[in-house]
Amino acid sequence: MALTGTSFLAICMALLLTVHGLKCYDKTENKCTGNERICDTLSSDKELTEATCDDGVTMCSLMTFKKAAGLAALGAGYEIETVKAECLPAETDTTLTSDCYGREKLRDINPDEEDVLTSYERNPLNTVKSLEICICKGDLCNGSIKSVFSISVIISSVVMSFVLFS
Repeated sequence: MALTGTSFLAICMALLLTVHGLKCYDKTENKCTGNERICDTLSSDKELTEATCDDGVTMCSLMTFKKAAGLAALGAGYEIETVKAECLPAETDTTLTSDCYGREKLRDINPDEEDVLTSYERNPLNTVKSLEICICKGDLCNGSIKSVFSISVIISSVVMSFVLFS
C-alpha cells in the first residue's frame, strides 16, 4: 500500500511540474558605437526578466547581431550590437534542435525578425554584419548560450528522488 501511495504522489508531482507554460528570459540590449548623437538614443539595456510564453511556444532564443548604418566606415554612421532574449513564436520550425544558427535559418526560427532585418537592409547604407541565434527547449534556458539545463528538470529530479527514496 505504501508503494502505491508513493507512486501516486510521484506521478502527481511530475504532472504538477510539467503543467505550466514555458518560461524564457526576456531582454533586449543595444550597444552603439560611432556617432555619439545617434548612439545616445539607440543604446539601451532592459533588465533580464522572466516571461511566461504564449500557448504553443516550445523554445526560447538568444540572438546576437551586429549591424551598421550610414557611412560607418567614414565615421558618419554608427554600429550597433543587439542581444535579444525572448520566447520564440509558436510557428517556429519544431524540427530544429537546441543549437546555434546563422542568418540562413532565421526565417525558420523567427520569421518576424527576418522580416525586420530584411526591411532594415533595404536601405543601401545599412548592413547586417553578423547574426547568431541560439535556440533551446526548457524553462529559462536562454540566459546565456552555455545554458543547457532547465531549472524545472533539476527541481523535478530532486523532488522525485526525495519521494522515491524516503
